[in-house]
Amino acid sequence: MNELLDDDLLALLLAEAEEEVHAPAQQQRLDQAPLSFAQQRLWLEQQRAPDSSAYNLPRALHLSGGLNAQALEAALGLVIDRHDILRSAFIEFEGSPRQVVERGARLSLLHDDLSGLEPQAREYALRLRLQDQATRAFDLTRAPLIRA
Repeated sequence: MNELLDDDLLALLLAEAEEEVHAPAQQQRLDQAPLSFAQQRLWLEQQRAPDSSAYNLPRALHLSGGLNAQALEAALGLVIDRHDILRSAFIEFEGSPRQVVERGARLSLLHDDLSGLEPQAREYALRLRLQDQATRAFDLTRAPLIRA
């Protein structure tokens, strides 16, 4: 498992945000758009099986050192601000699904302090939480389409 200091992760996320500052100011962003074929397939799958996590892309990072949760949440917020798809919801209009970008979508970082547990119990509790998040279906009608 890759070990990253939280400062390294934050630096990567903030570097990406810095690139956006220097991007052309006239970027067009749609508030509403038709779904791509892949998005249609995902939307149809959720209609068929709303509790399915088949399309989740879970990732886990091991951070060593102290964690500034507020800074991490802010950095992830900058990533969400940059990528419309993370701020999108799939809403049905007149019987047809549409991608709607929710400009104010925000991530709430999940906090769970396991430091009081013995190492084996901590590892087990962590694995349970990771499994729960990996198998929890997303509600495609609500943005953001990311959890941390």
